[in-house]
Amino acid sequence: LAVADHETVTRAARALGVTQPALSRRLQMLEDEMGARLFERSKRGAALTEAGRLVATEARVLVDRYGRLREGVRALERLE
Repeated sequence: LAVADHETVTRAARALGVTQPALSRRLQMLEDEMGARLFERSKRGAALTEAGRLVATEARVLVDRYGRLREGVRALERLE
């Protein structure tokens, strides 16, 4: 999601506090796992492919659900 938001691997890595090569390796692993290219890479940046747009959309849903789950659990803990 960071690469999709920042549109370059370098800026995304900087925002995440990781190195660019480490993030590039993780992207390659994700693309291998998904069986599709998620980004079109160029010297100017990284643009989502159609498959990448689908993955990013679903990933945002999962991140949102995780946030709601975490807040729900914390609320329960405060009640106990």
